Amino acid sequence: MAKNFEIVEGNLVVTVDLDNVVYIPAEEGQKEIGHYVQTTVQTIPTENIQTLVDFVKEENKKMKVEIDKLKKQLKPLKDIQDIDNKIMQECHKQINRGTKPFKVAMQALNKRIMDLDKKKTIIAQLEYYDKLYKQSQEDIENLDKIL
Repeated sequence: MAKNFEIVEGNLVVTVDLDNVVYIPAEEGQKEIGHYVQTTVQTIPTENIQTLVDFVKEENKKMKVEIDKLKKQLKPLKDIQDIDNKIMQECHKQINRGTKPFKVAMQALNKRIMDLDKKKTIIAQLEYYDKLYKQSQEDIENLDKIL
């Protein structure tokens, strides 16, 4: 996604170019056949520019707080070495099917597996928020340059 900010006749004009891949159904899922670019032009009247700037800055602060919160959640989670998804799925099945003593004995392993699942989720969320945060930082910098 590319954004261009400019002042035209006192209004803020934001041009957003969103590019993506074009897929079609194929025998084994989907096949990439090309790309497209969708351009959106947003015009913000002079009297609303500061409202937009304040909103972008506030959202940026919220994302930073969320990123910090996710990083704190991620810190105590450790990797389980050499356990791939198949092994984890099988462990989940066996723990759920096992006898009561087996379930009790496997609680520690089950907690570690849940921690690894949680870690994957947190990492995905962190990557998403980090990308949004960087985009909003760029927006703030670009707005500050032209205002």
